[in-house]
Amino acid sequence: MFNFISNSREHQDLFILTVLDKKKNGSYLEIGAGSHFYGSNTYLLEKKFFWTGVSLDLNEKEIANFKKGRTNPYLCCDATEADYQKILDEYKFSKHIDFLQLDIDPPANTFKAFERIPFNEVSFSVITYEHDVYRGGLKERKASREILENLGYYRVMSDVMHDNVAFEDWYVNEAYMPNDAWKLFIDSDVPMNPGRMPQKYIDIFKSL
Repeated sequence: MFNFISNSREHQDLFILTVLDKKKNGSYLEIGAGSHFYGSNTYLLEKKFFWTGVSLDLNEKEIANFKKGRTNPYLCCDATEADYQKILDEYKFSKHIDFLQLDIDPPANTFKAFERIPFNEVSFSVITYEHDVYRGGLKERKASREILENLGYYRVMSDVMHDNVAFEDWYVNEAYMPNDAWKLFIDSDVPMNPGRMPQKYIDIFKSL
């Protein structure tokens, strides 16, 4: 179907590559990495497009997997207490990063980590924010939307679904979009479950 196989749960990696015109040597900050491979939004970016970045997670079992299967660093730490400015400085991030992932459990913890990011010091091209509204994240969804939109991020996809439950919003910063491909996703509200992806997304992604 695609020239590149998605590792993401709902093809977030292909979304990122589409709106950033298959950018190579990009950068990411992955908060809530999960597996180094399965369901990873950054594996394809790192392995095939040579992106650099840092992944954070509490899962000590993944330390060895990241060291063996990935090149970029994995920080085993509590993302709700991390000093993100220190991380950005230590790993020599620029003032602009291509992709920010926010995805830890429960929804309140994702929001706690979100609040610690120094948005006054760093900007992002694409953000995926897992609000997990189906697990009680209604307050966090509302608050994160208000904050990000006030910061100038455009919510192109709302309540992306998995197994028929809404769990995530996708944002872009129009100032860093290389073309208008991101507009293809505006107002989309359909499930993107692997195996039954709507034709609309097949048409968007198949050029990758």
